[in-house]
Amino acid sequence: MMSLKKIDGKQLFKLGLLGLGVGICNIVAVMPALASPAPIFEPVLDELTTSNFAVRLPTSVPTDVELHPFTRNKHPGFHILTVGTSPECSGERCLAFNIVTIPEPNTWPTPEENRLTPLTPIVLGNGIQGYTAEAMGFASVEWMQDGTLYILNYSTDILSFEDAIAMATSMATEPPVSGAQ
Repeated sequence: MMSLKKIDGKQLFKLGLLGLGVGICNIVAVMPALASPAPIFEPVLDELTTSNFAVRLPTSVPTDVELHPFTRNKHPGFHILTVGTSPECSGERCLAFNIVTIPEPNTWPTPEENRLTPLTPIVLGNGIQGYTAEAMGFASVEWMQDGTLYILNYSTDILSFEDAIAMATSMATEPPVSGAQ
């Protein structure tokens, strides 16, 4: 014969908390983990998270060259994060890449007659349409997402086309690091 034990309110409350804890653990277990920006951005991450611009960063930067990120003087209407091969790089010789964020541009893509180089269409992560262009040792990947134009300009001596596409894809699939969205 099975004996039934009475459960008092305190025990019922504990069982409820246990069930709630198990339920929350199950929800957290199925939530996708968001990747962090590449470690090279740590020196400027605090500055970027308080930016008025929805800055997107790659989750990795595949290069053997030592890189130094910094933001230049504030530009009205857009944001530029520069990554150079020397601290406070100025000029093309030390530019590895930069990330340009332009909220709500008037037109995009720029009409062919106003461009120096032709655009080649490409699809980034989440089906986002982008374009690439290359000229004189530099190239770019650009795309529009959530009303913002993102441009990854890079030195072809430092990053390969495949590496730049992988960086742009991770930028397009991860949320912005800033609070502005």
